[in-house]
Amino acid sequence: MTPLTVFFRTLTRSSAICIGAAAIFLHPSLEWRGESRATVGALQAPREAAVDGLIAALKDTDAAVRRQAVAALAELDNRRAAAPIAALLKDDDAAVRATAANALGELGDETSVDPLIAAMNDKSPSVRRAIVHALGELQASKALDALTRALKDEDVGVRRAAASAIAEIGSDGNSVGHAHPHTHPHPHPHLAIAGSGGARP
Repeated sequence: MTPLTVFFRTLTRSSAICIGAAAIFLHPSLEWRGESRATVGALQAPREAAVDGLIAALKDTDAAVRRQAVAALAELDNRRAAAPIAALLKDDDAAVRATAANALGELGDETSVDPLIAAMNDKSPSVRRAIVHALGELQASKALDALTRALKDEDVGVRRAAASAIAEIGSDGNSVGHAHPHTHPHPHPHLAIAGSGGARP
């Protein structure tokens, strides 16, 4: 489902703020302006309005819309979306949960570490792989115990992802819980990990 489709659904399902966010997202050249600095300061920047609209779309009844909204929020790189996305680690749809985990790794917000660790026992191997990979991207040293346990996961892809994540965390002796996700040598390594096949070592 394309971002355009997501926003048309948001127009019909979400609140008035989503309608404004959709228009801004589809026409990024638009800006909200006021005649005084006080008025301008009271208005949301277009990017923030788009984030609000996408956060609202995370509650859409269609799983495909939720997945696309998560992916779009990761692209906007706004850490304000981390908590709403982390809530989707409990979503009924496994693909939504995996997409949420990947997005949290990309956003690089250390507050995502605890929700990711709590979701490590997800019943879906693809979700567990995504979670393990996200913890590696976050340089989450506090997750080392959970990642060590994941080395014994029944799914070989999870075991490989865990070994890779531990190595990634260990390569940064100063890691305190989060990394710089957009400086990774492979911009979107999670695509190979979150799929139906095995993960990369």
